[in-house]
Amino acid sequence: MYKNFLTLTWLLWSACLLTGCQEKSSFKASDDLAALQSIVNLDLPINAIRWEVFATPEDRGGSPGPTDYITLIAEIKPTSFNRSFNKPNTGVVSIAPNAVRPWLSSASRAFLAKHGNSQITFTTGRNCYPLEATLVKTGKVVKGFACENSGRLLVYLTLFSFTEQMS
Repeated sequence: MYKNFLTLTWLLWSACLLTGCQEKSSFKASDDLAALQSIVNLDLPINAIRWEVFATPEDRGGSPGPTDYITLIAEIKPTSFNRSFNKPNTGVVSIAPNAVRPWLSSASRAFLAKHGNSQITFTTGRNCYPLEATLVKTGKVVKGFACENSGRLLVYLTLFSFTEQMS
Protein backbone atom coordinates (compact mmCIF):
# COMPACT_ATOMS: atom_id res chain seq x y z
CA MET A 1 0.00 0.00 0.00
CA TYR A 2 2.76 2.45 0.96
CA LYS A 3 4.70 1.52 -2.18
CA ASN A 4 1.62 2.28 -4.34
CA PHE A 5 1.24 5.67 -2.61
CA LEU A 6 4.89 6.54 -3.28
CA THR A 7 4.58 5.44 -6.91
CA LEU A 8 1.44 7.53 -7.39
CA THR A 9 3.08 10.55 -5.72
CA TRP A 10 6.15 10.18 -7.93
CA LEU A 11 3.98 9.92 -11.05
CA LEU A 12 1.98 13.02 -10.15
CA TRP A 13 5.12 15.07 -9.48
CA SER A 14 6.70 13.82 -12.71
CA ALA A 15 3.58 14.70 -14.72
CA CYS A 16 3.49 18.12 -13.09
CA LEU A 17 7.14 18.80 -13.93
CA LEU A 18 6.80 17.54 -17.50
CA THR A 19 3.70 19.63 -18.22
CA GLY A 20 5.08 22.85 -16.77
CA CYS A 21 3.17 22.86 -13.53
CA GLN A 22 3.83 26.19 -11.82
CA GLU A 23 2.71 28.15 -8.81
CA LYS A 24 0.03 30.72 -9.46
CA SER A 25 1.46 33.96 -10.74
CA SER A 26 2.64 36.19 -7.93
CA PHE A 27 2.20 39.34 -10.00
CA LYS A 28 -0.24 41.84 -8.61
CA ALA A 29 -0.91 45.51 -9.29
CA SER A 30 1.87 47.70 -7.93
CA ASP A 31 2.68 51.39 -7.45
CA ASP A 32 6.41 50.66 -7.15
CA LEU A 33 8.19 52.56 -9.94
CA ALA A 34 11.60 51.12 -8.99
CA ALA A 35 10.25 47.56 -9.36
CA LEU A 36 8.87 48.42 -12.80
CA GLN A 37 12.19 49.98 -13.82
CA SER A 38 13.93 46.71 -12.90
CA ILE A 39 11.79 44.95 -15.55
CA VAL A 40 11.46 47.43 -18.42
CA ASN A 41 12.97 50.74 -19.51
CA LEU A 42 10.08 53.09 -20.27
CA ASP A 43 11.14 56.43 -21.67
CA LEU A 44 8.10 58.28 -20.35
CA PRO A 45 7.75 61.25 -17.96
CA ILE A 46 6.29 59.45 -14.91
CA ASN A 47 4.88 61.30 -11.91
CA ALA A 48 2.88 58.36 -10.51
CA ILE A 49 2.20 54.86 -11.81
CA ARG A 50 0.15 51.75 -11.18
CA TRP A 51 1.13 48.66 -13.15
CA GLU A 52 0.72 44.90 -13.44
CA VAL A 53 2.29 42.05 -15.39
CA PHE A 54 0.02 39.13 -16.25
CA ALA A 55 0.00 36.00 -18.39
CA THR A 56 -2.62 34.94 -20.91
CA PRO A 57 -4.33 32.63 -20.25
CA GLU A 58 -4.35 33.52 -16.58
CA ASP A 59 -3.68 30.74 -14.09
CA ARG A 60 -6.94 30.15 -12.26
CA GLY A 61 -6.07 26.71 -10.97
CA GLY A 62 -6.74 23.45 -12.74
CA SER A 63 -4.51 21.97 -15.39
CA PRO A 64 -1.58 24.13 -16.43
CA GLY A 65 -1.28 25.14 -20.04
CA PRO A 66 1.05 27.12 -22.25
CA THR A 67 1.35 30.87 -21.87
CA ASP A 68 0.38 32.73 -25.04
CA TYR A 69 1.30 36.25 -23.90
CA ILE A 70 2.95 38.02 -21.00
CA THR A 71 1.67 41.58 -20.87
CA LEU A 72 2.48 44.72 -18.92
CA ILE A 73 -0.32 47.20 -18.35
CA ALA A 74 0.29 50.50 -16.59
CA GLU A 75 -1.65 53.64 -15.94
CA ILE A 76 0.61 56.65 -15.60
CA LYS A 77 0.08 60.16 -14.33
CA PRO A 78 2.77 61.81 -16.43
CA THR A 79 4.72 64.91 -15.45
CA SER A 80 3.93 66.20 -18.97
CA PHE A 81 2.37 64.99 -22.20
CA ASN A 82 5.50 65.33 -24.31
CA ARG A 83 4.89 63.09 -27.33
CA SER A 84 8.60 62.72 -28.12
CA PHE A 85 8.30 59.01 -27.23
CA ASN A 86 5.99 58.40 -30.16
CA LYS A 87 6.73 56.55 -33.31
CA PRO A 88 4.72 57.53 -36.37
CA ASN A 89 1.03 57.16 -35.59
CA THR A 90 0.61 53.97 -37.64
CA GLY A 91 0.75 50.25 -36.96
CA VAL A 92 -1.19 47.37 -35.43
CA VAL A 93 -1.06 45.93 -31.89
CA SER A 94 -2.77 42.76 -30.63
CA ILE A 95 -4.51 43.09 -27.26
CA ALA A 96 -4.79 40.05 -24.97
CA PRO A 97 -8.34 38.83 -24.24
CA ASN A 98 -8.03 39.29 -20.47
CA ALA A 99 -6.37 42.72 -20.53
CA VAL A 100 -8.97 44.56 -18.44
CA ARG A 101 -7.65 45.04 -14.91
CA PRO A 102 -10.04 46.03 -12.08
CA TRP A 103 -7.74 48.81 -10.79
CA LEU A 104 -7.69 50.73 -14.11
CA SER A 105 -9.67 53.94 -14.58
CA SER A 106 -13.10 53.48 -16.14
CA ALA A 107 -11.93 54.97 -19.46
CA SER A 108 -9.00 52.52 -19.68
CA ARG A 109 -11.19 49.56 -18.69
CA ALA A 110 -13.75 50.51 -21.36
CA PHE A 111 -11.04 50.86 -24.04
CA LEU A 112 -9.48 47.47 -23.24
CA ALA A 113 -12.89 45.77 -22.95
CA LYS A 114 -13.84 47.10 -26.39
CA HIS A 115 -10.56 46.03 -28.03
CA GLY A 116 -9.65 42.92 -25.99
CA ASN A 117 -8.78 39.79 -27.95
CA SER A 118 -8.39 41.82 -31.13
CA GLN A 119 -5.97 44.07 -32.94
CA ILE A 120 -6.10 47.83 -32.97
CA THR A 121 -4.81 49.90 -35.85
CA PHE A 122 -3.36 53.29 -35.08
CA THR A 123 -4.81 56.08 -37.16
CA THR A 124 -4.45 59.83 -37.19
CA GLY A 125 -6.80 61.58 -34.78
CA ARG A 126 -6.78 58.85 -32.14
CA ASN A 127 -5.12 59.50 -28.78
CA CYS A 128 -3.16 56.23 -28.98
CA TYR A 129 0.37 55.92 -30.22
CA PRO A 130 2.76 53.01 -30.80
CA LEU A 131 5.28 52.61 -27.99
CA GLU A 132 8.52 50.68 -27.69
CA ALA A 133 10.46 49.84 -24.53
CA THR A 134 13.43 47.66 -23.65
CA LEU A 135 13.51 44.72 -21.23
CA VAL A 136 16.19 45.34 -18.62
CA LYS A 137 17.61 41.81 -18.34
CA THR A 138 17.71 40.88 -22.03
CA GLY A 139 17.74 44.20 -23.90
CA LYS A 140 14.86 42.90 -26.05
CA VAL A 141 12.70 45.63 -27.58
CA VAL A 142 9.02 45.13 -26.73
CA LYS A 143 6.12 46.84 -28.46
CA GLY A 144 2.72 48.14 -27.52
CA PHE A 145 0.99 51.48 -27.24
CA ALA A 146 0.20 54.43 -25.01
CA CYS A 147 -3.22 56.12 -24.97
CA GLU A 148 -3.94 59.54 -23.48
CA ASN A 149 -7.20 59.98 -21.61
CA SER A 150 -8.26 62.37 -18.83
CA GLY A 151 -4.73 63.35 -17.82
CA ARG A 152 -3.42 59.76 -17.77
CA LEU A 153 -1.54 57.44 -20.06
CA LEU A 154 -2.64 53.84 -20.49
CA VAL A 155 0.47 51.85 -21.39
CA TYR A 156 0.17 48.37 -22.90
CA LEU A 157 3.30 46.33 -23.75
CA THR A 158 3.54 42.72 -24.91
CA LEU A 159 6.60 41.38 -23.07
CA PHE A 160 6.32 37.86 -24.53
CA SER A 161 4.30 36.36 -27.36
CA PHE A 162 4.23 32.65 -28.11
CA THR A 163 3.49 33.34 -31.79
CA GLU A 164 6.51 35.67 -31.95
CA GLN A 165 8.71 32.92 -30.53
CA MET A 166 7.49 30.46 -33.17
CA SER A 167 8.40 32.71 -36.13
